[in-house]
Amino acid sequence: MTTRHLRERLYRELEHNVALRVEDTEHPETLTVSGRGELHLSILIETMRREGYEFQVSRPRVITRTGVDGGIQEPYEEALIEVPFRDSGHGDREAGIQEGRDD
Repeated sequence: MTTRHLRERLYRELEHNVALRVEDTEHPETLTVSGRGELHLSILIETMRREGYEFQVSRPRVITRTGVDGGIQEPYEEALIEVPFRDSGHGDREAGIQEGRDD
């Protein structure tokens, strides 16, 4: 497999996977692939590996952008968890595992 084969496969994926973004880099053998998160990308990676593609993957990075005020913005998720008081310790612990805040 060559980079050309990987590029063609990823561009075919773009036809039906609207959350995926593929960009060429300054290095011809490297592509930047962006998606909706680690799960989204790991499913794509596993599917391609099962199809016989071989490639190396770097660690995922959070995509940030500069806001109108000049500050750095990054995506976050908000969740509301309602549990009975007697079970609240367990809910707090689970939220902490996901780096949640207790407001």
